[in-house]
Amino acid sequence: MSADYGLGRGYSASIRLNLQHFLWKQQLGYNLHPRIPTGSPGLKIADVATGTGAWLFDVALSLPNAQVDGFDISFGQLPSLNGLPQNVSCKILDAFGEIPVEFRGHYDIVHSRMLSLAIKSGNPTPLFKNLLSMLRPGGWIQYGDCDHPTMYLQRKEAEKPSAIAWELYSKGYAMMMEQYPQQWTAHLDKYLLAAGASDVQMWRYPIETPFAHKAFTDNQLAAFHEMSYHITPTAGVDPEGFRDLLGEVSRIYPKGADIYYCPAVCIGMKPLVAEAEPQLEEVRPCREGTMSGLTESDNWDVIDGDDETLETE
Repeated sequence: MSADYGLGRGYSASIRLNLQHFLWKQQLGYNLHPRIPTGSPGLKIADVATGTGAWLFDVALSLPNAQVDGFDISFGQLPSLNGLPQNVSCKILDAFGEIPVEFRGHYDIVHSRMLSLAIKSGNPTPLFKNLLSMLRPGGWIQYGDCDHPTMYLQRKEAEKPSAIAWELYSKGYAMMMEQYPQQWTAHLDKYLLAAGASDVQMWRYPIETPFAHKAFTDNQLAAFHEMSYHITPTAGVDPEGFRDLLGEVSRIYPKGADIYYCPAVCIGMKPLVAEAEPQLEEVRPCREGTMSGLTESDNWDVIDGDDETLETE
């Protein structure tokens, strides 16, 4: 996972992740979806790919009687492990490798978020199967990500996005999609079902307030900056030139447009009895369009996913 991760692990990346946590919490209104029961004694929660631990520590404070374990391939973005709350522990784990036996069937809740830039195959099913393996029967998984196929550039004050804003957005999006296909993020529920979960539900949370638009846009621009250092130059994108473009955009973006995307959350339960793997029918994206053909319209600009059959192996 570390070799293929498309983002950074330095202090600026940690700032971005911490901002992202609080933006998501404000947007969703929760850390754990209300459908997931949290009242049982001896509750055990895993946060996989915990990053800075922002979600981990927030949940540990709100559920002081639960044991909350954070997992990541590196402790590099976590605070000092000395003096952790009594109900928190942190462990090294590659979520894409074999899950050690001591963590299988151990947890009541497994949470993970925003791993789309760690999945080059465009297929999250192996990851979801690993996360489900950590649950006891009847336990719950919650996974959140951006619904990338519905990402678009939205005007402000009925003005057309500036050419430089459009150039940044189209190049950044192409750079991301070329190496980390994101169509699957529109179908979290289908992939979670394919991994073996039951009682699966998915929600989208459209960003509606000006403050949230600006904050999410800033967060996305920070991610684009990190990507320029960690993703192989592709799709006609020169990393140094792209960073110069980011500098220009930081001056004019507040007057031009916001990058809009829709946070999405999917939950599911590990069946009490093993069920047959579901056969998935072909699904269609949220809007018509093409992933690679970046197009510009008079009103707003949409980049979307090709129709495709889900991969589940």
